[in-house]
Amino acid sequence: MTSLGVSKIPLKPPNQEVVLFLRNLLVMLQAGVSLPRCLQSLKAQTQNRSMQNVLERLLAQIEEGKSLSQAFHAAGDVFDPFVTAFLKVGEESSLLAALEAIAIYYEKSDRYSRKVSSVLVYPALVLSIALILLVLISSVCSRMLLPFFQSLHLELGLLSRVVLQAGVFFGDWRFWLAMVSLLLIWIRFFPLLRKAAWRKLGPMTLRWRFVRALVQARFARSFGMLVGVGNSLVVSLGQAGKTAGHSSFSDQLGQAAVLVVEGEPVAKALVNSEVFEPLFLQLIDIGEESGTLEKQLLWLADTYEMLFEERVDALLLWMEPGLMAGLGLLTGAFIFAVGSPLAQVMGKL
Repeated sequence: MTSLGVSKIPLKPPNQEVVLFLRNLLVMLQAGVSLPRCLQSLKAQTQNRSMQNVLERLLAQIEEGKSLSQAFHAAGDVFDPFVTAFLKVGEESSLLAALEAIAIYYEKSDRYSRKVSSVLVYPALVLSIALILLVLISSVCSRMLLPFFQSLHLELGLLSRVVLQAGVFFGDWRFWLAMVSLLLIWIRFFPLLRKAAWRKLGPMTLRWRFVRALVQARFARSFGMLVGVGNSLVVSLGQAGKTAGHSSFSDQLGQAAVLVVEGEPVAKALVNSEVFEPLFLQLIDIGEESGTLEKQLLWLADTYEMLFEERVDALLLWMEPGLMAGLGLLTGAFIFAVGSPLAQVMGKL
C-alpha cells in the first residue's frame, strides 16, 4: 500500500519473463507437479517483482478453484486475449499441448518485437547523440568565432550565418531550460503521449513492408491456433485481431467478422483490408474450401515470419550506411560553414 492507502498497480512483466514462466510451467506440469505447487515454486524462483505479482494473482485464482484460463484472464493485460481463449479450449483437450503452443507464440512475439525495436531504436539513438554533439560544438564555436568575425566586418555566407546564429541560440540558457522542461514533460506523460502518437501514426506504419509482414504473420498464427482448437471463425477473427497491436487493423477485422456472420468466405471478407497481400488471401481461400484452413494459416505464419526477418535484415543492411552518409553530410556542412570564414581571414593575413 502507498502512503495514500492506494495499492500500486504492478507493471506488466517483460516478454522474456512471460516466456520463461510458460516454459518452466510446462516442464513442471510434464513432470507431474500440481499446478498450485508449480506456481508457488516459480514465484519463489523469479527475481522480477512484476512477475512475482502476476504469479501471486494466478496462485490466488487457482486456490479459489478457478481454471488456468480464468486465472490468465484475471491477470489483466499480461496475457493476450487470444491466449486466454485458446487456453480455455485447450484445457478441454490437452493443457500441455496448449501451453507449449502458447510458449512458442510468446517466444516468436518476443523475438520479433526485439527486431522491430532494433529498427526503430538504433537510428533514433545514433541521430540523437550526433545532434546533441553538433549542438554543443556549434554553440561553443559560435560564441568564440562569431564576435571575432563581426569585429573584422567579414561578410559571411548564408550557410555560415545560419549555423553560427543557430549556435548562439543553442548556447542560450533558455534553450536548455526549455529542452529540460520538455524532457521532464515527456518522461512524466510518456504513456499518454505514446498512445496519442500511436493513434495518429499507427495506421501509417501499416504501409511499411516489414510491419505488414509481421502483422500478417501474427494474425495467421493466432487465427490458425484458434481455429485449430475448434473456435468459430467469427470468434477467432475477433481474438486474432487483438494480437496485431494495431487498432486500425483490429477495426478492419471487426468489419470482416460481420461479413463472415453474413455468410461471406473469410478471404472475401478480408479483401478490403489494406494489410493482406493477394497470395495471403488466396491461400486462405484454398484452405477454407479444402478444409485445411488451420494448416494453411500456420504455413502462412511461418512464411511471413521469414519474410519479416528478411525485410528487417535488408533494412538494417542499408540503414547503417545511410546513417553514416547523413551524419557525414551534417558534419561536412558544419565544417564548411565554420571553415570558409576562417579561410577568408587566413587569406587576408
